[in-house]
Amino acid sequence: MKINLIEFLKATVKKHPNKMAITDNIEIVSFLQLDEFSDKIALAISNKNTTLRSPIAVFMPKNSWSVIAFVGVFKSGNFYVPLDTKSPIDRISKILDTLNSECIITDNNHKEKLIELGYKGDIIILDDEISKSISADNSQKLQEIANQVIDVDPIYSIFTSGSTGNPKGVLVSHKSVIGFIEWVIDTYSITENEIIGNQVPFYFDVSVLDIYVMIVKGASLHIIPDEKFVFPIKLIEYLNQHKINFIIWVP
Repeated sequence: MKINLIEFLKATVKKHPNKMAITDNIEIVSFLQLDEFSDKIALAISNKNTTLRSPIAVFMPKNSWSVIAFVGVFKSGNFYVPLDTKSPIDRISKILDTLNSECIITDNNHKEKLIELGYKGDIIILDDEISKSISADNSQKLQEIANQVIDVDPIYSIFTSGSTGNPKGVLVSHKSVIGFIEWVIDTYSITENEIIGNQVPFYFDVSVLDIYVMIVKGASLHIIPDEKFVFPIKLIEYLNQHKINFIIWVP
């Protein structure tokens, strides 16, 4: 019986190593690449942050690399917090103050914004960190971390809009995600042949369905470019072109 999402991912990688896991219409990432890239991110985090079950913010646009970053965070034994790069600085600042995160994952394009916000913790730049070499004992290190992750450990936190005050973080466990995704798979008869179209932002809770059906079932995740939703006819053409056959569309 699998008790965390690391175990589910490993099983899917073993079954579908060369199958497309994620695409954002720019890059295509196989399940094996997802596993290898996220391992490097997990190691970069563990080298900077020795405490498990800590919040790790991900401050990146919605693309394939942000999903890889999420996976790297929970492989490190911590939980990720998606931050909207388009949010007002005041909102981001309040969330960072609440998190008190020792480490943030971002890209070169958004590093300066974190510095402007006065963030004093470690910043992992994906372009630099994932290219670093991995020594022979690192796989053992990650396995030791995975062995400590139990079902009630947190996997992510998403912050509310804060419309009635300060944004508040909602913490979700591996167990909750597994139960939800198993219900989705059973209810909608999801198979590994599904190509899931992602519409919702990753800082919105419904996106959890898109990401974790991919991980648990071995379906493919297609991150649809935001501009397609402005033109319905172009969107339908895009869905047909890429054979997207499952989508959760938030009004």
